[in-house]
Amino acid sequence: MMTGAVMLAGCNIVTLQEFTANIDEHLIEFKQDQLKFGENRRLRGEDLQKDKPAISAGRFLRPSDLGLAASLGISSLPVKRKLKVAILSSGDELLRPLGQTLDPGSIYDSNRYSLTGLLNRLNLDIIDCDAMLLPL
Repeated sequence: MMTGAVMLAGCNIVTLQEFTANIDEHLIEFKQDQLKFGENRRLRGEDLQKDKPAISAGRFLRPSDLGLAASLGISSLPVKRKLKVAILSSGDELLRPLGQTLDPGSIYDSNRYSLTGLLNRLNLDIIDCDAMLLPL
């Protein structure tokens, strides 16, 4: 069998076309060292189970989920908008780390960067409120 083909009864090996050579129009040669039992095939029910959801509700959709939906003929999925999180650092003692020397009693605003990095991992819409503030 070649990849992408329907599995015939009794077939237990699928090889890549690149591992074959045409001898003539009726004969194909297989590279024996590339043939491995059960490779490159998927059995019915291996990836999906009857009466179980293909994609669970409440999860972030990954590219593989979109491919799975398409393979099932599903053209759209109900989704919820990303959460929005606003970060606002306040305090006269906070300074942006822009290379300036700290005044006595001042500290660099390190939490903003740590929080932004952590929230980016969660795939959220982040609003940096400090960037929206205008100088007085």
